[in-house]
Amino acid sequence: MNNAAHIQAPEPASPRLKPADWLWRPWYAKLWWSAIPVWWIGMAASTRIAPLEAFYDSAAAGFLNVLFFPMMALMVLGIGYAQHWLAQFPKQGDGTSLSDETVASLSYSRRSVSGPLWAFAAAGCIARTTGIAGVCFTAFGLMGFSG
Repeated sequence: MNNAAHIQAPEPASPRLKPADWLWRPWYAKLWWSAIPVWWIGMAASTRIAPLEAFYDSAAAGFLNVLFFPMMALMVLGIGYAQHWLAQFPKQGDGTSLSDETVASLSYSRRSVSGPLWAFAAAGCIARTTGIAGVCFTAFGLMGFSG
């Protein structure tokens, strides 16, 4: 007998959802994505039509620019996908807090990374990349350098 013919593949626990399930499928996403080009076409037309120009120069239009910015829609609509994606990862820990000894052993000590030498090297890197000499003093202050 051939047992291989009777083995069924296991079904996935949940269907694999794609970003489009959050970015395009809901009715409010379609409405938002459809309104974005209408908004920007209206803004382009406002250079020729006086009533539109008065509206697009208003403070309300400034707030609507943010609402109809395509990256804003992408970020807001992508929250659901990001939450779903992060939920796929296994949970870490059992929910109990760490003991004081464990926290003390894991805490970062500035002196453990060769102290002032590390702060001096970091300040040099900041000063070199920005070209501002005053950043060296700020970096020493932020890193807790105490002579």
